[in-house]
Amino acid sequence: MEREAEMYQMPICWQALKLFNEVNTKGKRRRSAEINIGFQIGVASTSFGNTSSRRIMNTSNIIAPTPNAMQKQANKVCAAVKCLNEKSMAAIRKNLVAQNAQI
Repeated sequence: MEREAEMYQMPICWQALKLFNEVNTKGKRRRSAEINIGFQIGVASTSFGNTSSRRIMNTSNIIAPTPNAMQKQANKVCAAVKCLNEKSMAAIRKNLVAQNAQI
């Protein structure tokens, strides 16, 4: 009994963790959450899009970003992925040219 009483008197220390990053907006309105770029890359590389991913988040009790915010992030991510793919293909082409020159 004494041990249980001691347990209840112990101070509880915990650290509050942010579950998402907030986007700073102008004006006095609710700040929106910044979508995880890794999640958006996953959405871009699968057959389902933003609407389906929002439905999955909402059914999982995760507050989904607005469609407009998801589209803006998708445009940025897809542009970066496209640039990365073009650079990668350029390097592959250079290697193929060098290999063909040796033949």
